[in-house]
Amino acid sequence: MGVMTMKEACNYVKQEQQKRGREHRRAHSHEKCSGLTDKEYNAVITSQKSTFAKGKSYAYTARWRAFTETL
Repeated sequence: MGVMTMKEACNYVKQEQQKRGREHRRAHSHEKCSGLTDKEYNAVITSQKSTFAKGKSYAYTARWRAFTETL
């Protein structure tokens, strides 16, 4: 790339943008995508919900057990 006039520079930039757009569309087109094979599907690790229901606290169980026991 040597010395350019403004018109040449604008054309160059426009052509490069179009070229990058074509390459992007070619790389991300959905035509050549396919589903996963069984081996690939089974290799995918997904985590489940990490917060589980917590048990009742001490205040709801052992602390009050003495009040409910009959003497």
